[in-house]
Amino acid sequence: LGAVGSVAFLLGQTQGIKIPIHTVFSGEEDFVYTVVEGVVIKKVVSLGPVDDKYVYVQGLEAGDQLIVRGMKRVKPGEFVSVMMPS
Repeated sequence: LGAVGSVAFLLGQTQGIKIPIHTVFSGEEDFVYTVVEGVVIKKVVSLGPVDDKYVYVQGLEAGDQLIVRGMKRVKPGEFVSVMMPS
């Protein structure tokens, strides 16, 4: 005796924006640096799952300009020039 049926598993969905893990600073809170109208802004983020060299974060919006190089040389409020990758 046997029965045939189908089973469906709901696998979790990851929410957040995927960014390079090296861009996240940790301290009292996790944060990244973004650029708004040429000015460096510190944005607090909540970390989610890690995927190889990337991490999913909450606290960023689609379209935010994330600083991915030279993060250790900038400070909030400084003016910077945005360079697009070639």
